[in-house]
Amino acid sequence: METSKENVRRSTTQGITAVSPAKITVGSPAPDFSLVDYQDQPFSLSSFQGKKAVLLVFLRGFACKQSQWHLEGLKEDYAKFKEFKAEVAAIGQHSKVEFYNMWKVMGFPFVGLPDEKEKVAKLYKQKVVFEERGRLPALFLVDKYGSVAFAHYCSNMYDIPPNEKLLQTLARIKS
Repeated sequence: METSKENVRRSTTQGITAVSPAKITVGSPAPDFSLVDYQDQPFSLSSFQGKKAVLLVFLRGFACKQSQWHLEGLKEDYAKFKEFKAEVAAIGQHSKVEFYNMWKVMGFPFVGLPDEKEKVAKLYKQKVVFEERGRLPALFLVDKYGSVAFAHYCSNMYDIPPNEKLLQTLARIKS
């Protein structure tokens, strides 16, 4: 495996170099995390294990038209995700108040998770592109066993996979 400055970390306590993947990949265990949603409800990825799949949608930002379009599409297809016993969780660097206002205005039926300090975005290696002035979207479908069944790091704002592709993956992992 070729290493770069991005995927090599040094352990000061053990004096060894640990190589971590530059991205989360299909088949790997999904990193667990806990956040509090915009309504002060706890959300832990591991709480879904053994019960249902979870689609993690890492947002660019609410002001981004493509992100708004993507959230609207998820809203339209939310019932289809529920048919596959899957939850949808949108994660963004916005505050709880910003999430509340957006969810109230838009009527999104799925979970909205403020990640103001971007800890989960960094854990999932959501890409920051300075030319784009922020993070690019990323999507991960975690199966009910806690493994990544679908992973997509968007290369630009128009590179968001269609919901049909996610639903096809859910159909495949259900059987």
